[in-house]
Amino acid sequence: MLGGYLNRKHDLPPGPTVIWRGFLLLHEITKIYQLFRQIE
Repeated sequence: MLGGYLNRKHDLPPGPTVIWRGFLLLHEITKIYQLFRQIE
């Protein structure tokens, strides 16, 4: 879901673009989490 894939019955499996978008968003979330952990 991070990359925009909604997993509906008529949807095709996620392609590389959707998976890449999800990884990019996950990477940003991880970096922000690491920054907040350093501040504490």
